[in-house]
Amino acid sequence: MVTFRCFSVHSYDSVFRGRIVGMGENSIERLVELEREIARLQALQVRALAEYSASRDDAADVASEVALALAISENTARIKIGLARDLVTRLPETLGALSRGEIDLHKTSKMSEPTSVLSDSMAGEVDALVAGRLAGRDASSIRRMVNRAVQKVDPEGAAARAEARRRERRVELRHADEAMATLTTDLPAEVASAAYARIDRCAPGAPQRR
Repeated sequence: MVTFRCFSVHSYDSVFRGRIVGMGENSIERLVELEREIARLQALQVRALAEYSASRDDAADVASEVALALAISENTARIKIGLARDLVTRLPETLGALSRGEIDLHKTSKMSEPTSVLSDSMAGEVDALVAGRLAGRDASSIRRMVNRAVQKVDPEGAAARAEARRRERRVELRHADEAMATLTTDLPAEVASAAYARIDRCAPGAPQRR
């Protein structure tokens, strides 16, 4: 049976209501504060997941139990547990931003994913580099900023990973209904940009999706 260390919902609700007192029911300030409170609760769950996972030896059992408790798939549970461990052990500054309500859990994943290829010490360097710069950014902006920090901290590794990805380049054609097809590519950025520009010039007036 899964047991998490809990807090008093009634106590937390009282504190929360105190924070938003005086805000209009439909005010933008209330929406922002609600979002921050959600993030703070997510930080509590992250710590609980990491703590519970650390207390157990069998990772597969942990994923199964969490999946059952939260009514999610085991794959989703593994992702949540992995992110929680990452934030607690490798990215404390990012976890701090989540705890303060500056970012939400989805945005923390944009920090975790690019740093997953780094050693613990290098991930910590990236975490420190972007500390204090996460608030007010959307997920895509955070991802770009973190990627730049990863390249700065590990330039040789970044070059090696880019070369490996170039060797995996591919083009795929998938036929669909109504005589249509989808063409997908996984190419170096400069090649893909040049190809898109060429196609764009050859098909003026075609619907654009950027």
